[in-house]
Amino acid sequence: PQRDPGGEGGVLRAYLPGAQRVELLDEDGATLAELEQSDPGSGLFQRHLE
Repeated sequence: PQRDPGGEGGVLRAYLPGAQRVELLDEDGATLAELEQSDPGSGLFQRHLE
């Protein structure tokens, strides 16, 4: 993850062309968080981490 300027957390970013939804899963497959798409159809997703 990249550091969020001025914040304690970071930002997780992913480029997945064609993806409609991206989830962050734990090792058991449970959903921890969903990444938000920056611009619909762009394939760029991100999630701010605390």
